[in-house]
Amino acid sequence: MKKLLAVTIAATAMLATFGVTAVLAQEQDVEKPIEVVVEGVNYCVLCELAKDDVAGANSAYATMNALKVGAALDKDNNLLSDLEGTTLHYLPTKQAEPLLIGEQHQGANVTVTGLYFKKANALKVVSYEAEETGFGSVPVGTKSNLQVL
Repeated sequence: MKKLLAVTIAATAMLATFGVTAVLAQEQDVEKPIEVVVEGVNYCVLCELAKDDVAGANSAYATMNALKVGAALDKDNNLLSDLEGTTLHYLPTKQAEPLLIGEQHQGANVTVTGLYFKKANALKVVSYEAEETGFGSVPVGTKSNLQVL
C-alpha cells in the first residue's frame, strides 16, 4: 500500500511539473506585438490577387480587405522600412471591422494605429483614420448644399 501511495505521489508530481513546464513554454512562444502607426492603402485582397474568383466567392470573403503598407513607424518614431510595400492583414476585431470588411474604405488611404504581429504579418487595429471615398467625397454645391453629381 505504501509503494502504491509513493508511486501515485511521484506520478502526480511529475504530471504537475510537466504541466507547468508546458504552460511556461507556451507563454514564451507568444509573440510580443510592436506598437505602430502604419500608413497605406486599404484594398480588396481577392479583387487584387484573384479577380476571376470574386464572383463565385462567399460574400464575406469577396470584400475582405488588407493594408498595403506605404510607411510604418514604431512607438519611438523609428521607420520600419522592411514593412514598406508589404501587405498586413487585419485581425478580425470590432475596431478593424470597417477596414476589414466591405467597400466602405476600399481603395482609401488610411492611417492605422495598432499592434503589429511580425511573425503573423498581422495588424490589430486600435484606431484609424481614412480619407473619404465614394459619395462622401463628392463636392457639395454652394447654393443648394446638395451634392453635385
